[in-house]
Amino acid sequence: MKPFSAPNLRNVAVVGHNTVGKTTLVASLLHAAGATTRAGRIEDGTCPTDFDGEEIDRKISINLACAHALHRDTRINFIDAPGYGIFATEARAAVYAADAAIIVLDAVSGVEVQTERVWKFATEFGRPVLFVVNRMDRERASFDRTIAGLQKKFGRGVIALQIPIGEEKGFHGTVDLVRMEAHVNDDGKRSDGPIPADLAERAKAEHEALVEAVAEGEDDLMEKFFAQGTLEAQDIVPGLKREIVERKIFPVLCASSSHTVGALRILDACVALLPSPEDRKTEAVGKDGKPAMVFCNEKDPAVAQVFKTVSDPFAGRISYLRVLAGHFQSDGTYWNSGKGVPERFSGLFLPQGKEHVSVAEARAGDIVAVAKLKETLTGDTLTAKDHPVVIPALRRDDGWNIERPLSCLTPVSAVGRIGRHRR
Repeated sequence: MKPFSAPNLRNVAVVGHNTVGKTTLVASLLHAAGATTRAGRIEDGTCPTDFDGEEIDRKISINLACAHALHRDTRINFIDAPGYGIFATEARAAVYAADAAIIVLDAVSGVEVQTERVWKFATEFGRPVLFVVNRMDRERASFDRTIAGLQKKFGRGVIALQIPIGEEKGFHGTVDLVRMEAHVNDDGKRSDGPIPADLAERAKAEHEALVEAVAEGEDDLMEKFFAQGTLEAQDIVPGLKREIVERKIFPVLCASSSHTVGALRILDACVALLPSPEDRKTEAVGKDGKPAMVFCNEKDPAVAQVFKTVSDPFAGRISYLRVLAGHFQSDGTYWNSGKGVPERFSGLFLPQGKEHVSVAEARAGDIVAVAKLKETLTGDTLTAKDHPVVIPALRRDDGWNIERPLSCLTPVSAVGRIGRHRR
Protein backbone atom coordinates (compact mmCIF):
# COMPACT_ATOMS: atom_id res chain seq x y z
CA MET A 1 0.00 0.00 0.00
CA LYS A 2 1.23 3.47 -0.86
CA PRO A 3 2.24 5.80 1.99
CA PHE A 4 -0.15 8.63 2.88
CA SER A 5 0.89 12.12 3.96
CA ALA A 6 -0.70 13.95 6.88
CA PRO A 7 -3.40 15.91 4.96
CA ASN A 8 -4.86 12.60 3.75
CA LEU A 9 -4.82 10.85 7.11
CA ARG A 10 -7.34 10.73 9.96
CA ASN A 11 -6.54 9.04 13.27
CA VAL A 12 -9.71 8.35 15.23
CA ALA A 13 -10.19 6.63 18.59
CA VAL A 14 -13.52 4.80 18.94
CA VAL A 15 -14.43 4.85 22.63
CA GLY A 16 -17.42 4.72 24.96
CA HIS A 17 -19.21 2.66 27.58
CA ASN A 18 -19.16 -1.12 27.37
CA THR A 19 -21.90 -2.89 25.37
CA VAL A 20 -22.68 0.12 23.13
CA GLY A 21 -21.43 -1.59 19.95
CA LYS A 22 -18.07 0.13 19.38
CA THR A 23 -16.37 -2.91 17.87
CA THR A 24 -19.38 -3.73 15.71
CA LEU A 25 -19.42 -0.10 14.56
CA VAL A 26 -15.77 -0.27 13.53
CA ALA A 27 -16.52 -3.50 11.65
CA SER A 28 -19.45 -1.77 9.93
CA LEU A 29 -17.28 1.20 8.94
CA LEU A 30 -14.57 -1.05 7.51
CA HIS A 31 -17.15 -2.97 5.50
CA ALA A 32 -18.85 0.20 4.22
CA ALA A 33 -15.47 1.49 3.03
CA GLY A 34 -14.70 -1.78 1.25
CA ALA A 35 -11.84 -2.70 3.58
CA THR A 36 -13.50 -6.03 4.45
CA THR A 37 -15.73 -8.35 2.45
CA ARG A 38 -18.35 -8.65 5.17
CA ALA A 39 -19.50 -6.85 8.28
CA GLY A 40 -18.19 -8.75 11.31
CA ARG A 41 -20.39 -9.97 14.13
CA ILE A 42 -19.51 -10.28 17.81
CA GLU A 43 -21.61 -13.43 18.08
CA ASP A 44 -19.57 -15.11 15.33
CA GLY A 45 -16.20 -13.83 16.53
CA THR A 46 -15.59 -12.18 13.15
CA CYS A 47 -15.06 -8.52 14.09
CA PRO A 48 -11.61 -7.44 12.82
CA THR A 49 -10.61 -5.60 16.01
CA ASP A 50 -11.60 -8.39 18.44
CA PHE A 51 -9.22 -11.17 17.48
CA ASP A 52 -7.68 -12.30 20.77
CA GLY A 53 -8.98 -15.67 21.98
CA GLU A 54 -10.16 -14.22 25.27
CA GLU A 55 -12.04 -11.44 23.47
CA ILE A 56 -13.78 -13.85 21.11
CA ASP A 57 -14.68 -16.23 23.92
CA ARG A 58 -15.96 -13.56 26.32
CA LYS A 59 -17.45 -11.37 23.57
CA ILE A 60 -15.85 -8.22 24.95
CA SER A 61 -12.86 -6.05 24.03
CA ILE A 62 -9.88 -6.28 26.37
CA ASN A 63 -7.12 -4.51 24.42
CA LEU A 64 -7.15 -1.59 22.03
CA ALA A 65 -6.76 -2.63 18.40
CA CYS A 66 -6.12 -0.77 15.15
CA ALA A 67 -7.68 -1.04 11.70
CA HIS A 68 -7.80 1.22 8.66
CA ALA A 69 -10.08 2.10 5.77
CA LEU A 70 -9.78 4.17 2.60
CA HIS A 71 -12.57 6.66 1.98
CA ARG A 72 -12.60 9.64 -0.39
CA ASP A 73 -8.84 9.40 -1.02
CA THR A 74 -8.17 9.50 2.72
CA ARG A 75 -6.93 6.73 4.98
CA ILE A 76 -8.76 6.60 8.30
CA ASN A 77 -6.89 4.80 11.08
CA PHE A 78 -9.36 3.59 13.70
CA ILE A 79 -8.24 2.72 17.22
CA ASP A 80 -10.96 0.57 18.78
CA ALA A 81 -10.77 0.69 22.59
CA PRO A 82 -12.50 -1.43 25.26
CA GLY A 83 -15.29 0.12 27.30
CA TYR A 84 -15.09 -1.58 30.67
CA GLY A 85 -13.74 0.61 33.46
CA ILE A 86 -10.90 -1.75 34.38
CA PHE A 87 -9.52 -1.29 30.85
CA ALA A 88 -9.71 2.51 30.96
CA THR A 89 -5.92 2.69 30.49
CA GLU A 90 -6.42 1.26 27.00
CA ALA A 91 -9.12 3.80 26.15
CA ARG A 92 -6.98 6.67 27.41
CA ALA A 93 -4.00 5.49 25.35
CA ALA A 94 -6.25 5.29 22.27
CA VAL A 95 -7.45 8.88 22.70
CA TYR A 96 -3.88 10.03 23.34
CA ALA A 97 -2.59 8.43 20.13
CA ALA A 98 -5.48 9.70 17.97
CA ASP A 99 -6.32 13.18 16.70
CA ALA A 100 -10.06 12.92 17.42
CA ALA A 101 -12.46 10.67 19.29
CA ILE A 102 -15.73 9.06 18.25
CA ILE A 103 -17.67 8.54 21.47
CA VAL A 104 -20.31 5.86 20.92
CA LEU A 105 -23.53 5.73 22.94
CA ASP A 106 -26.38 3.25 23.10
CA ALA A 107 -29.67 4.77 21.89
CA VAL A 108 -31.51 3.20 24.84
CA SER A 109 -29.04 3.81 27.67
CA GLY A 110 -27.75 7.23 26.60
CA VAL A 111 -24.97 8.83 28.65
CA GLU A 112 -23.30 6.31 30.99
CA VAL A 113 -20.38 6.25 33.37
CA GLN A 114 -17.70 5.45 30.81
CA THR A 115 -19.17 8.01 28.41
CA GLU A 116 -18.20 10.67 30.92
CA ARG A 117 -14.82 9.08 31.52
CA VAL A 118 -13.75 9.00 27.87
CA TRP A 119 -15.08 12.56 27.49
CA LYS A 120 -12.59 13.53 30.21
CA PHE A 121 -9.81 11.80 28.28
CA ALA A 122 -10.71 13.80 25.16
CA THR A 123 -10.74 16.99 27.23
CA GLU A 124 -7.41 16.12 28.85
CA PHE A 125 -5.69 15.77 25.47
CA GLY A 126 -7.70 18.47 23.66
CA ARG A 127 -9.20 16.04 21.14
CA PRO A 128 -12.30 16.97 19.11
CA VAL A 129 -15.30 14.71 19.75
CA LEU A 130 -17.90 13.25 17.39
CA PHE A 131 -20.78 11.46 19.12
CA VAL A 132 -22.47 8.47 17.47
CA VAL A 133 -25.80 7.29 18.88
CA ASN A 134 -25.65 3.60 17.97
CA ARG A 135 -28.10 0.69 18.07
CA MET A 136 -30.94 2.89 16.87
CA ASP A 137 -32.83 -0.26 15.83
CA ARG A 138 -33.33 -1.39 19.46
CA GLU A 139 -36.66 -1.38 21.22
CA ARG A 140 -37.11 1.87 23.23
CA ALA A 141 -34.25 3.53 21.33
CA SER A 142 -34.58 7.31 21.32
CA PHE A 143 -32.30 9.74 19.50
CA ASP A 144 -34.07 12.75 21.02
CA ARG A 145 -33.70 11.45 24.58
CA THR A 146 -30.03 10.70 24.02
CA ILE A 147 -29.37 14.14 22.52
CA ALA A 148 -31.09 15.77 25.51
CA GLY A 149 -28.91 13.74 27.88
CA LEU A 150 -25.75 14.73 26.00
CA GLN A 151 -26.66 18.41 26.06
CA LYS A 152 -27.48 18.29 29.75
CA LYS A 153 -24.15 16.64 30.56
CA PHE A 154 -21.80 18.30 28.06
CA GLY A 155 -23.44 21.61 27.17
CA ARG A 156 -25.04 23.46 24.29
CA GLY A 157 -22.11 22.70 21.97
CA VAL A 158 -23.62 19.24 21.42
CA ILE A 159 -25.51 19.60 18.14
CA ALA A 160 -27.21 17.01 15.93
CA LEU A 161 -26.05 16.77 12.31
CA GLN A 162 -28.73 14.19 11.53
CA ILE A 163 -32.20 13.09 12.53
CA PRO A 164 -33.29 9.45 12.19
CA ILE A 165 -35.74 8.14 9.61
CA GLY A 166 -37.95 5.60 11.37
CA GLU A 167 -37.88 4.41 14.95
CA GLU A 168 -36.67 1.25 16.69
CA LYS A 169 -36.97 -1.69 14.25
CA GLY A 170 -38.22 0.77 11.65
CA PHE A 171 -34.99 2.79 11.69
CA HIS A 172 -33.65 2.70 8.13
CA GLY A 173 -31.95 5.97 7.35
CA THR A 174 -30.99 9.50 8.33
CA VAL A 175 -31.69 13.09 7.31
CA ASP A 176 -28.53 15.14 6.71
CA LEU A 177 -29.12 18.51 8.38
CA VAL A 178 -26.16 20.10 6.60
CA ARG A 179 -27.05 19.22 3.01
CA MET A 180 -30.77 18.80 3.72
CA GLU A 181 -31.20 15.43 2.05
CA ALA A 182 -32.23 11.95 3.13
CA HIS A 183 -29.99 8.88 3.15
CA VAL A 184 -32.03 5.69 3.18
CA ASN A 185 -31.02 2.07 3.60
CA ASP A 186 -33.66 -0.42 2.45
CA ASP A 187 -32.80 -4.12 2.21
CA GLY A 188 -29.11 -3.28 2.22
CA LYS A 189 -29.40 -0.82 -0.67
CA ARG A 190 -28.43 2.78 0.05
CA SER A 191 -30.01 5.70 -1.74
CA ASP A 192 -30.09 9.48 -1.40
CA GLY A 193 -33.19 11.54 -1.97
CA PRO A 194 -35.56 14.20 -0.70
CA ILE A 195 -36.46 14.47 2.97
CA PRO A 196 -39.66 12.55 3.86
CA ALA A 197 -42.67 14.87 4.16
CA ASP A 198 -43.33 13.97 7.79
CA LEU A 199 -39.79 15.09 8.74
CA ALA A 200 -39.52 18.17 6.54
CA GLU A 201 -40.67 20.72 9.13
CA ARG A 202 -38.49 19.29 11.88
CA ALA A 203 -35.48 19.10 9.55
CA LYS A 204 -35.90 22.73 8.57
CA ALA A 205 -36.05 23.88 12.20
CA GLU A 206 -32.99 21.83 13.21
CA HIS A 207 -31.08 22.94 10.11
CA GLU A 208 -31.65 26.56 11.08
CA ALA A 209 -30.46 25.86 14.63
CA LEU A 210 -27.31 24.21 13.23
CA VAL A 211 -26.63 27.12 10.88
CA GLU A 212 -27.00 29.60 13.74
CA ALA A 213 -24.63 27.60 15.93
CA VAL A 214 -21.95 27.48 13.21
CA ALA A 215 -22.37 31.14 12.24
CA GLU A 216 -22.20 32.20 15.89
CA GLY A 217 -18.48 31.47 16.07
CA GLU A 218 -17.53 32.92 12.67
CA ASP A 219 -17.87 36.65 11.99
CA ASP A 220 -17.89 36.32 8.20
CA LEU A 221 -20.47 33.55 8.33
CA MET A 222 -22.59 35.56 10.73
CA GLU A 223 -22.65 38.47 8.29
CA LYS A 224 -23.57 36.16 5.42
CA PHE A 225 -26.22 34.49 7.55
CA PHE A 226 -27.87 37.82 8.42
CA ALA A 227 -27.71 38.93 4.79
CA GLN A 228 -29.15 35.71 3.31
CA GLY A 229 -31.11 34.29 6.22
CA THR A 230 -29.35 30.92 5.76
CA LEU A 231 -26.09 29.33 4.64
CA GLU A 232 -25.30 26.83 1.91
CA ALA A 233 -23.56 23.52 2.65
CA GLN A 234 -20.31 24.75 1.09
CA ASP A 235 -20.31 27.58 3.63
CA ILE A 236 -21.38 25.44 6.59
CA VAL A 237 -18.85 22.62 6.32
CA PRO A 238 -15.57 24.62 6.62
CA GLY A 239 -16.97 26.68 9.51
CA LEU A 240 -18.36 23.57 11.17
CA LYS A 241 -14.99 21.82 10.92
CA ARG A 242 -13.20 24.78 12.51
CA GLU A 243 -15.68 24.82 15.38
CA ILE A 244 -15.30 21.04 15.87
CA VAL A 245 -11.49 21.19 15.83
CA GLU A 246 -11.58 24.04 18.37
CA ARG A 247 -13.93 21.94 20.55
CA LYS A 248 -16.73 24.48 20.39
CA ILE A 249 -19.14 22.13 18.63
CA PHE A 250 -19.56 18.42 19.33
CA PRO A 251 -21.63 16.93 16.48
CA VAL A 252 -23.96 13.96 16.87
CA LEU A 253 -24.73 11.29 14.26
CA CYS A 254 -26.92 8.19 14.53
CA ALA A 255 -26.41 4.62 13.33
CA SER A 256 -27.29 0.97 13.60
CA SER A 257 -23.95 -0.78 13.32
CA SER A 258 -25.49 -4.26 13.14
CA HIS A 259 -27.42 -3.21 10.01
CA THR A 260 -24.71 -0.86 8.63
CA VAL A 261 -27.19 2.04 8.62
CA GLY A 262 -25.37 5.37 8.86
CA ALA A 263 -21.88 3.94 8.34
CA LEU A 264 -21.08 5.82 5.13
CA ARG A 265 -22.12 9.12 6.69
CA ILE A 266 -19.81 8.53 9.65
CA LEU A 267 -16.95 7.90 7.21
CA ASP A 268 -17.88 11.11 5.38
CA ALA A 269 -17.81 13.00 8.69
CA CYS A 270 -14.38 11.58 9.59
CA VAL A 271 -12.94 12.89 6.34
CA ALA A 272 -14.80 16.22 6.10
CA LEU A 273 -15.08 17.30 9.75
CA LEU A 274 -12.32 15.71 11.83
CA PRO A 275 -8.76 17.08 11.82
CA SER A 276 -5.82 15.64 9.95
CA PRO A 277 -2.56 15.25 11.90
CA GLU A 278 -0.85 18.09 10.01
CA ASP A 279 -1.40 20.77 12.64
CA ARG A 280 -0.47 18.59 15.59
CA LYS A 281 2.56 19.51 17.67
CA THR A 282 3.99 17.50 20.53
CA GLU A 283 6.04 18.62 23.52
CA ALA A 284 9.38 16.89 23.90
CA VAL A 285 12.70 17.08 25.71
CA GLY A 286 15.77 17.81 23.59
CA LYS A 287 19.17 16.16 23.93
CA ASP A 288 20.32 19.15 25.99
CA GLY A 289 17.50 18.52 28.46
CA LYS A 290 15.62 21.64 27.38
CA PRO A 291 11.97 21.69 26.24
CA ALA A 292 11.47 21.15 22.52
CA MET A 293 8.53 20.95 20.15
CA VAL A 294 7.95 18.26 17.51
CA PHE A 295 5.87 19.33 14.50
CA CYS A 296 4.07 17.02 12.12
CA ASN A 297 6.37 17.57 9.16
CA GLU A 298 7.64 14.68 7.11
CA LYS A 299 10.75 16.67 6.09
CA ASP A 300 11.92 16.91 9.72
CA PRO A 301 14.04 14.21 11.44
CA ALA A 302 12.13 11.03 12.29
CA VAL A 303 10.28 10.91 15.61
CA ALA A 304 7.72 8.33 16.75
CA GLN A 305 6.30 7.14 20.05
CA VAL A 306 5.15 3.65 20.98
CA PHE A 307 1.63 3.83 22.41
CA LYS A 308 0.89 0.11 22.64
CA THR A 309 2.87 -3.13 22.87
CA VAL A 310 1.42 -6.60 22.43
CA SER A 311 2.83 -10.10 22.40
CA ASP A 312 1.87 -12.08 19.30
CA PRO A 313 2.33 -15.87 19.39
CA PHE A 314 3.68 -15.87 15.83
CA ALA A 315 5.29 -12.44 15.28
CA GLY A 316 6.58 -11.91 18.82
CA ARG A 317 6.49 -8.45 20.35
CA ILE A 318 4.58 -5.92 18.21
CA SER A 319 4.95 -2.20 18.84
CA TYR A 320 2.31 0.26 17.67
CA LEU A 321 3.84 3.59 16.65
CA ARG A 322 2.41 7.05 16.25
CA VAL A 323 4.73 8.76 13.76
CA LEU A 324 5.06 12.35 14.91
CA ALA A 325 7.61 13.73 12.45
CA GLY A 326 9.78 12.72 9.52
CA HIS A 327 9.40 9.28 8.00
CA PHE A 328 10.40 5.74 8.91
CA GLN A 329 11.69 3.12 6.46
CA SER A 330 10.74 -0.53 6.84
CA ASP A 331 14.40 -1.59 6.91
CA GLY A 332 15.82 1.39 8.81
CA THR A 333 17.73 1.61 12.07
CA TYR A 334 16.44 4.12 14.63
CA TRP A 335 17.42 5.33 18.05
CA ASN A 336 15.58 4.66 21.29
CA SER A 337 16.35 8.10 22.68
CA GLY A 338 15.23 7.33 26.23
CA LYS A 339 17.36 4.21 26.61
CA GLY A 340 20.19 5.22 24.29
CA VAL A 341 20.12 2.05 22.19
CA PRO A 342 19.60 1.40 18.46
CA GLU A 343 16.61 -0.56 17.11
CA ARG A 344 16.70 -2.27 13.73
CA PHE A 345 13.38 -2.49 11.88
CA SER A 346 12.54 -5.71 10.05
CA GLY A 347 9.44 -4.40 8.31
CA LEU A 348 6.62 -1.92 8.87
CA PHE A 349 2.95 -2.73 8.55
CA LEU A 350 -0.49 -1.24 8.89
CA PRO A 351 -2.47 -3.26 11.44
CA GLN A 352 -5.87 -4.45 10.21
CA GLY A 353 -6.90 -6.21 13.38
CA LYS A 354 -4.74 -9.31 13.45
CA GLU A 355 -3.84 -8.96 9.76
CA HIS A 356 -0.70 -7.11 8.70
CA VAL A 357 -0.51 -4.94 5.55
CA SER A 358 3.15 -4.30 4.73
CA VAL A 359 4.30 -0.79 3.84
CA ALA A 360 7.68 0.46 2.69
CA GLU A 361 7.59 3.62 4.77
CA ALA A 362 5.47 5.59 7.22
CA ARG A 363 5.22 9.36 7.16
CA ALA A 364 4.50 11.98 9.79
CA GLY A 365 0.98 11.63 11.16
CA ASP A 366 0.54 7.93 10.46
CA ILE A 367 -0.07 4.98 12.78
CA VAL A 368 1.87 1.81 11.99
CA ALA A 369 3.34 -1.20 13.74
CA VAL A 370 6.70 -2.94 13.80
CA ALA A 371 7.60 -6.37 15.12
CA LYS A 372 10.45 -7.72 17.23
CA LEU A 373 11.95 -4.56 18.68
CA LYS A 374 14.39 -5.74 21.34
CA GLU A 375 14.56 -2.90 23.87
CA THR A 376 11.60 -0.65 23.08
CA LEU A 377 8.46 -0.70 25.21
CA THR A 378 5.26 1.30 25.53
CA GLY A 379 5.93 5.02 25.97
CA ASP A 380 9.41 4.91 24.43
CA THR A 381 10.50 7.36 21.72
CA LEU A 382 12.20 6.29 18.49
CA THR A 383 14.13 8.92 16.55
CA ALA A 384 16.92 9.55 14.10
CA LYS A 385 20.18 9.03 16.04
CA ASP A 386 21.33 12.60 15.43
CA HIS A 387 18.03 14.03 16.69
CA PRO A 388 17.39 12.19 19.99
CA VAL A 389 14.40 14.01 21.44
CA VAL A 390 12.28 12.26 24.07
CA ILE A 391 8.48 12.41 24.15
CA PRO A 392 7.26 12.14 27.77
CA ALA A 393 5.53 8.81 28.31
CA LEU A 394 1.79 8.81 28.96
CA ARG A 395 1.03 8.75 32.65
CA ARG A 396 -1.89 7.03 34.28
CA ASP A 397 -4.54 9.03 36.14
CA ASP A 398 -2.82 8.09 39.39
CA GLY A 399 0.49 9.45 38.13
CA TRP A 400 2.15 6.07 37.54
CA ASN A 401 4.40 6.25 34.50
CA ILE A 402 3.62 3.42 32.07
CA GLU A 403 6.77 1.57 31.06
CA ARG A 404 5.32 -1.87 30.50
CA PRO A 405 3.00 -3.07 27.71
CA LEU A 406 -0.48 -1.81 28.47
CA SER A 407 -1.85 -5.32 28.10
CA CYS A 408 0.27 -6.31 31.11
CA LEU A 409 -1.62 -3.84 33.29
CA THR A 410 -4.93 -5.71 33.13
CA PRO A 411 -5.46 -7.94 36.19
CA VAL A 412 -6.41 -11.45 35.09
CA SER A 413 -8.77 -11.77 38.04
CA ALA A 414 -10.59 -8.62 36.91
CA VAL A 415 -11.03 -10.07 33.42
CA GLY A 416 -12.59 -13.15 34.95
CA ARG A 417 -15.14 -11.09 36.86
CA ILE A 418 -16.53 -9.46 33.76
CA GLY A 419 -18.28 -12.55 32.54
CA ARG A 420 -19.83 -12.81 29.09
CA HIS A 421 -21.51 -9.75 27.68
CA ARG A 422 -22.70 -8.87 24.24
CA ARG A 423 -21.65 -5.55 22.76
